[in-house]
Amino acid sequence: MKVQRAEQRQKREKEKDEKQAQKKAEKEAEKARLAELKQDKEEVYIIRKNTLLKAARVAIWVMISFIFIRGVIVSFRPDPTTIVNKTITNFKNELSTLQALDSEMKAFAENFAVQYMTYDGGQEDEYKLRIAPYVSSTLANAAFSFPSGTSASVIYANAYQQRAYSSIQSDVWVQLIINYKYKETSADNVVVEKNNQKSVTLKIPVCMSESKEQYIIESYPSFVADNKKLEDYKIQNYQGNECDSRTTDAIKTALTNFYRAYYEQEQSVVNYFLTPSADPDNFIGLSGRVKFGSIKSIRAFTAEENSKNEFLVLANLVVTDINGVTMEQAYNLHVTLKDNQYYIDSMDTRVTNLGG
Repeated sequence: MKVQRAEQRQKREKEKDEKQAQKKAEKEAEKARLAELKQDKEEVYIIRKNTLLKAARVAIWVMISFIFIRGVIVSFRPDPTTIVNKTITNFKNELSTLQALDSEMKAFAENFAVQYMTYDGGQEDEYKLRIAPYVSSTLANAAFSFPSGTSASVIYANAYQQRAYSSIQSDVWVQLIINYKYKETSADNVVVEKNNQKSVTLKIPVCMSESKEQYIIESYPSFVADNKKLEDYKIQNYQGNECDSRTTDAIKTALTNFYRAYYEQEQSVVNYFLTPSADPDNFIGLSGRVKFGSIKSIRAFTAEENSKNEFLVLANLVVTDINGVTMEQAYNLHVTLKDNQYYIDSMDTRVTNLGG
């Protein structure tokens, strides 16, 4: 019986040892599996970490390369301000050159016009010598004929307009005042000498060299009519709050004294009538060159609504020139009342289409 119990106890202990050994083996296997998983995670982390670092390095180098390349481009690219200033300077230089060329061509045409319209009867050879420095062979070889007793001399000449015909050709308009002398036979066969002044406008075809340094008259000038007057001009009189007669009369008295000083007296007297803000350069007196007569008519308006000391004045006055001829003048003035005295702030010659 005892032997049987001992065997059973040994059997239980053996089973217990086997279970413990199995549990220990399972624990070690689990521990090994966890260690393996940990190692795999660490390797994955390292791989991801290295990938991110490489991507960051690439991004940083791309950024550095972009900044470097942009810096190189900017260093070689001109400053926009410099480009603009250079463009403006070039434009000014080109404009000055064109203006100089226009002036030269006009002067050339004007000088020619004076010679062309100055002649004496029977002096054709002398005439052709005078125009030869200006003209093409067409005019140089032309047969000019001036009847005996006929002459013309230029009193005034002005080349006032130029229009391009091509890149090297232009038409120039020259206005002249010419004194003509000629003979006329009356109905009763009496020869009468005439002396007459006439205004003439010539359209002159001019050509310049490719270098734009020399000019020539290509063909005959033409007599033309060139009316520059604006025909549809409309006059609009100033409409404002007109002052009463008492204020207008007071302003008229002040302006009478001012204009007497402006036309006839010293500059210091003229300056006395000006406001501190007035530009003295616009009020240089005439020092007796013409004589002041009187203010022919005057209208005064308040310059601003409800203003009691600022006025717009329209004045017509009469002056006398050195030869005794009276001539009318017209002005608009801005006048300020201060300390019971009227002072002039500005003065201009336009009295219509002022607005208001």
